[in-house]
Amino acid sequence: MELCGFDHVTKLYGIPSLALKVGHSLKITANILKGNALMADPRDVELEQRCSAFVELKDMKWEEDISTHAHRTLSEKKRNNPKLLPVTEDIVALLQYVKNESQKSEVALEKYESKGAWKQLNETCLTHLIVFNRKRQGEVSKMKVVDYKKVKRAEGTDDALFKKALSPLEQKLLVVLWRVEIVGKMEKTVPMLLTNSMKDRLDKLMKYRKAAGVHNDNPYFFANESLSYRRGTDCLRVHGEACGAKNPQLLRSTKLRKQLAVVSQVMSLENNELDLLATFMGHDIKTHREYYRLPSETLQVARISKVLLAMENGDVDAIDGKGLADIQIEENEGEI
Repeated sequence: MELCGFDHVTKLYGIPSLALKVGHSLKITANILKGNALMADPRDVELEQRCSAFVELKDMKWEEDISTHAHRTLSEKKRNNPKLLPVTEDIVALLQYVKNESQKSEVALEKYESKGAWKQLNETCLTHLIVFNRKRQGEVSKMKVVDYKKVKRAEGTDDALFKKALSPLEQKLLVVLWRVEIVGKMEKTVPMLLTNSMKDRLDKLMKYRKAAGVHNDNPYFFANESLSYRRGTDCLRVHGEACGAKNPQLLRSTKLRKQLAVVSQVMSLENNELDLLATFMGHDIKTHREYYRLPSETLQVARISKVLLAMENGDVDAIDGKGLADIQIEENEGEI
């Protein structure tokens, strides 16, 4: 308890997550010792019994004495904790920065074929794809070369009836965008979209891969010096700080994904449109609603309050048959 900063008065932990992790580690350690006792020659019956008794006691008392307070501490910390999201200004600054740096690296790579230029282009392209597609950083970082080689136009079907259902702009986007499928969470296949300029730069990364010294056995597209991949988290952090953003610590893939979800709330998408968005983001509609479309404080105050104020004034006609965005109230109705 002292290790995790337990307060005997409030029954709260200073480091609640550590308390939970310690419980798991103790059980694993006891089971390892028990396994050693079983394999010992001769068999260590005393140690085996002591380990079994410890695990049984831990299962009986740990939740009551430790984990309950740890979970309550976590809940207390989450309550009224501001849920900060990246602002549009910072996202635009980051995108503009990585575009400019990509152009410089692209020119230098074609001219000198240097490892430094390839590495810089590799990192800026990775950052750009994560931000543009709002993907989990690990999904994009682990994209394989074999996956990228299957990239194709997003034109889809040639069915005239299908295309007729799309607007002229949507039909044009099918022609100018590229689509590549990558492995997402839980081994799901998730799509990623590329513009022509993005694809041109990724093609150059492929072209100069050997000149940059990438090992032939490295399967990852965004390769590093070893047989592994470049970490998207590191790229977002470095470029977020370099682009001059006001809150660079918020420019992370999880925050960017939640920002897209909040924007989708403002748009009031239909169920089929929500399903499309959820599939693109790599999770089912239930997950999207429960974890990514949690009611934001802004929407609660801005929209739900209109219903409450109208009902307080007895003006039910003002909300009859209307959606939240359509309800209008007088500016002075919210005054106390």
